[in-house]
Amino acid sequence: MKLTFAIALVLFAVASAQNCNNPLLEIYGFDALANPVAAGNVPFCDNLRDGETCCSNTTILGFQGLIENITASLQELAGSRDIYIAQLRSNYTDSFRDQVSDFTDYDGDVNDIQDADATVGDPIKTQYDSFRQLRSELDHFDNSDDYKSDFIDMQNKRVICYNALLNIQAAAFCLACDPNWENLGVQANGSITAAASVCDTIQSACAPFTDAMDKFNPLFQAQQAFTRLVGLTDWVKFYHDNDIFPNATLSGDVPVVTNATQRTNSQPPNCDEDTCTWQCTNLFNSSFQLNQTVAGNGAGVIGGGDVAYPDVGVIQTVPSTTSGGRRLQSTPTTGTWNPADTNAGVEIVVVSDPRAVTNLDGSDASDADIDDHLDAFRTTIITAVVAVLSVFAAILI
Repeated sequence: MKLTFAIALVLFAVASAQNCNNPLLEIYGFDALANPVAAGNVPFCDNLRDGETCCSNTTILGFQGLIENITASLQELAGSRDIYIAQLRSNYTDSFRDQVSDFTDYDGDVNDIQDADATVGDPIKTQYDSFRQLRSELDHFDNSDDYKSDFIDMQNKRVICYNALLNIQAAAFCLACDPNWENLGVQANGSITAAASVCDTIQSACAPFTDAMDKFNPLFQAQQAFTRLVGLTDWVKFYHDNDIFPNATLSGDVPVVTNATQRTNSQPPNCDEDTCTWQCTNLFNSSFQLNQTVAGNGAGVIGGGDVAYPDVGVIQTVPSTTSGGRRLQSTPTTGTWNPADTNAGVEIVVVSDPRAVTNLDGSDASDADIDDHLDAFRTTIITAVVAVLSVFAAILI
């Protein structure tokens, strides 16, 4: 009698642990079965086939389409960024350096302004030095072979990163259908406690990509700095020609960008080409839903290297922001989840050059996909210069 009672308790404990109340089902928008059923030969998710599932075959079959949609989104972002990088190289590498060369004609004037009024001259000198530094960084993009090598290297590393992230996402979909979810790190609020090896997988796959993308930030910064460079050159030129300060304030500038594709992508704090724990808490949220915008634009801090200018002062870097806060743990009380144990089986196809940016000098990109932003930016430059010159003319009158 006692043995029978003990067996009954064990069976009850096993049965109670297997249920379809997995919060991930609602978070991911999957229809749940009322109770677990034998999985049998489900279309995907090897982790389910020897046990039970809380999802119908139709739901599981839909995982392929979901992954394809995420892949398409990532590749659209990546392709747009590739095009934009090619445009920046074509449109700003030489023009920015030429404008800095014009500014260097007034070296002595910058020093004279500092001597005359340090509160005015020091910020000008600081910005002047930063422009010269950026010009030297742009020299790297002169050599087409070096640029092409860096560009292709970045694209290839992006494929590795995307494949890893998509495999993790597919495995998370499979986890949502697992009746044993309570023993696999899924919390009642839908957060997932993942094994430490998951963070290792993310870092090893994506840290090299972010590091490779970071090399192109000078192109983005040249575009962002160009308006201030033109305005400050004209400001100092007026002083050179008239020996007085122009009665004009260069208003604070912000980067002329309209979306994440047009912003810098920087290495997060304490990251290098090999490791980046920041990616473990920011590429996925606590329920392992991929942040497609962050991943698609370089898997780093979007805007972390953007330049902006106060009315008077040095170039400022937009503060890096982080999101999330999930910590990957190896010893939770309810078990851990490891996507490597899943084998989702979903087909993942990531191409290295989704927009066929074959001419990395920028001519193909400019012919096929000129962004309206560039025309708008040129108009902004012309308007800014006209406004500054109008002020100068008014002073002279």
